[in-house]
Amino acid sequence: MESKGTLILIGMPLGNADDISLRAKERLAAVDLLLCEDTRVSGRQLGQLGIQVPLLSYHQHNEASREQDIIARLKAGDTIGLVTDAGMPAISDPGSRLVAACVKEGIVVTAVPGPSAGITALALSGLDSRRYLFEGFLAPKGAERKARLAYIAGFPHTIVLYEAPHRLVRTLNDLAAAGLGDRKLAIARELTKRYEEVLYLTVRDAILMYEDAPIRGEFVLVLEGKDAFHQRVPEQRDEDKADEDIEQFIREQLQAGQKKTAIRKALEARFGMTRNDAYDLVLSVEQDRDMLE
Repeated sequence: MESKGTLILIGMPLGNADDISLRAKERLAAVDLLLCEDTRVSGRQLGQLGIQVPLLSYHQHNEASREQDIIARLKAGDTIGLVTDAGMPAISDPGSRLVAACVKEGIVVTAVPGPSAGITALALSGLDSRRYLFEGFLAPKGAERKARLAYIAGFPHTIVLYEAPHRLVRTLNDLAAAGLGDRKLAIARELTKRYEEVLYLTVRDAILMYEDAPIRGEFVLVLEGKDAFHQRVPEQRDEDKADEDIEQFIREQLQAGQKKTAIRKALEARFGMTRNDAYDLVLSVEQDRDMLE
């Protein structure tokens, strides 16, 4: 009978090295090969633990080409570990493809559970955690992104999103444009690290905060679901009343001496308007005001 090895998914700390488990350290030291998202990162982590094992890079760009050789080693009886830079493998990180291949080949797969940024942020969010959607990273563009935003807008329960710093403002603006500007939002950054930060605001507030601020670190966004929002805001204003409020806001900003560009940006953030629609409305209100004067 052919001897087969084991694939072990090993959860790593999100940022604080002390979060490593005793069992994780034991299994890391015992593997024949450790697959790493970045061998430099994992090498430093293992060095801090006093562990030396063979490392092999395994990430989204080479997981397909590596798969056959890894499966061959597992079939030959090797014990192979899989880690990512932080958190649990296969959760918006490499791993799920290899697990599926092992299952297909009848190779044993096990896990040493570890931290997950999404679950940690959800627990810290203060939002309903009984049911939730883990969306992970949105598609960067195109029809798929638009479709997922529409799905999120109608999803009844809490939503967990991951986002990179260079795409954060765009995603916040897209959420506002999808009608989610007033939803509660918990933004978690640098989880378990020295400068861990969790902010509790709305989508529109977050746009205003980050629009001109330096953005660093990886983000988890925990968004209020549709059901919780409607329980909190049971009566939605009709469109005519909403339009009146927007125009009044513009008049107040013009009266205060704000520049049209600044007002346009505020409309995009607060009311989810497009750039062109916001600017056209500012011009229209300004013209009406001038005619009355």
